[in-house]
Amino acid sequence: MSNDRDYDDKQVAMILRRATELQARGPDSPGKAGGLSLADLEEIAAEAGIDPRNIRRAVEELEGGDLASGDWSLLLGSALTLRAERHIDGEVPDSVFDDVLVEIQNAGLGHGQPSVVGSTLTWRAGGAQNTSSLQVTVSAREGRTEIWAEERRHQTAGGLFGGVVGGAGVGIGLGVGLPIGLEALSSPLFAVIFPVVILGLTYGLARSIFRGTGKRKRAKLQRLVDKIAELARKEVDAHRIGEAGDGPEALPAP
Repeated sequence: MSNDRDYDDKQVAMILRRATELQARGPDSPGKAGGLSLADLEEIAAEAGIDPRNIRRAVEELEGGDLASGDWSLLLGSALTLRAERHIDGEVPDSVFDDVLVEIQNAGLGHGQPSVVGSTLTWRAGGAQNTSSLQVTVSAREGRTEIWAEERRHQTAGGLFGGVVGGAGVGIGLGVGLPIGLEALSSPLFAVIFPVVILGLTYGLARSIFRGTGKRKRAKLQRLVDKIAELARKEVDAHRIGEAGDGPEALPAP
């Protein structure tokens, strides 16, 4: 079959997934019960032009349950893990990390603890009052600088939905609906419908709050990553210009 069309990233992923399924079902399958090892996945990714590091990261997210966040986002109104990232060509010098920390402080992310290992700066939010896990990382390696900010909101979701839906919804719905419906009105129907309505209203309220805060937090993370990327790009460009200026000077004419 001759086909000169181009396929986008989503179509490539679908084709690779389907080809893997067919391979697993075929007579030449190695008998892994349809499974592939991490090495197999990295080899397929390399042949498809996908950075194997992204495969390893996807595996870590899968094992941590984060790849199912799309399903949770439908239920909760926002993903449990918010992430913003940028990549630039060139490695930033370690001297830029102080300026990065200033940008993080200006972003209003609260108090945190920075650490530097090699050419990687990691800043993590700290404090006993934190209900989310927030981390900002700048890593320079292999000719690139990777910048990302990530916030895990599992505790926030548990506290919000547990407090609003579990506390107010169940407390008011059952605490008020049952006595009024069964004793005051002698209506079992009211005793059933009232708690359901209250639970629906409190769930909608909690979902709206979680969605709204998620949008604002995601935008804040993206603005921070963009600022750090702009700062890093200027430093990389300045470093390149400096290296070019350090070349051998032209010899004076005789």
